[in-house]
Amino acid sequence: NNNEQQQPLWFTTLTYSLLTNLGVIMISNEFSFDDLHTNNDENIKNENKTIDIWWLFDDGGLTILTGYLLTKHKRFKNYKLRVCCIDDLGFEDSTEMAYLMNKLRITAEIKHVNTDDIKREEEEEKEKEKEKEEQEEKDQEISEFAKQKIIKYKRVGRIIEKHSENETKLCLITMPYPRKKFKWFEYQQIIHDLTPKDIPTLFIRGTQEQVLTYNF
Repeated sequence: NNNEQQQPLWFTTLTYSLLTNLGVIMISNEFSFDDLHTNNDENIKNENKTIDIWWLFDDGGLTILTGYLLTKHKRFKNYKLRVCCIDDLGFEDSTEMAYLMNKLRITAEIKHVNTDDIKREEEEEKEKEKEKEEQEEKDQEISEFAKQKIIKYKRVGRIIEKHSENETKLCLITMPYPRKKFKWFEYQQIIHDLTPKDIPTLFIRGTQEQVLTYNF
């Protein structure tokens, strides 16, 4: 398979970095902090500009820490932090997250995202996808394990795109782990599906060792 033979350098570097217990921040080739300051920004008050943190897994807190540190930079000092929690990824309410942010003395809005509407849309979309022959051909190259993960993260990506809009100027997303079962192009599809359109995005993965600490 040509796809497997041409594993790109970024995927090799990513997997080796995580295997050696390094935290990783991944950006696309097109990413630029200059994209955060467009002409449209003049219509948005500084206090309404938001950095969305989509904490999909507990990676030790690196995703949240990165967002917090960005707000200490002069470019982002007037940006608000919003931590988004998805109910079917283990966050049944926002109380626990709010408690954590309070203990860490991090000022952030906690947004609890209900996925019921997205699930209904997913069922309708599944019917449409069945009619696409090109999609079926593509699926023949994808393992059954990856198919299930791609469906899951495609839904999560729609949630992110739906809820991160308007005042959201930057998205920080906890990066899924590139398991050995993934071929590189399967993992690339997951990252693509998680990335919201027209919003600069950073994918972050910690080592699961806590980088956020507080004193009682």
